[in-house]
Amino acid sequence: MSHEVPLDEPWKCPNARDYDSKTVYTFLNERMWTNLAKQVLIIALESIMSADLGEISLLYFLFAVHDNGGIDEMLNGLGGAQDSKLIGGCGVLPITLMNIIGKDKIKLKSPVQHIDQSQKDYIVVTCKSSEQQYRCKCLILAISPTLCSRISYAPKMP
Repeated sequence: MSHEVPLDEPWKCPNARDYDSKTVYTFLNERMWTNLAKQVLIIALESIMSADLGEISLLYFLFAVHDNGGIDEMLNGLGGAQDSKLIGGCGVLPITLMNIIGKDKIKLKSPVQHIDQSQKDYIVVTCKSSEQQYRCKCLILAISPTLCSRISYAPKMP
């Protein structure tokens, strides 16, 4: 199935609408009847995708599988998703980033509602309840594609 998804234009996959309308979790529940096998597969896939399978569209997952050369490469392959580890664990990455850019530049518990890139700087508007705006030269969205789709963008994303 993953080879149906073009790497340069995944939205042009013949089944893109169907694949994008369901999550990987829904897809597995529709096709797997053995609970133990389903649980093992969910654990494996969530470890390589770093997200809950209920938050990942099937289209995005199939694109990732195709882009990485298959599930085997993602799980076991040299240079695959599970090939390298950070000394000290994954928690070292955000702590190191915070130390480089400064703790005052990191905003926690501030869900992004809108990203405006029409000027030289980004304008990030948090949730409607606060309406706070932050200006920055670059922005890191460390969230799943499903959550990215809940943000509005200017100009609109293709």
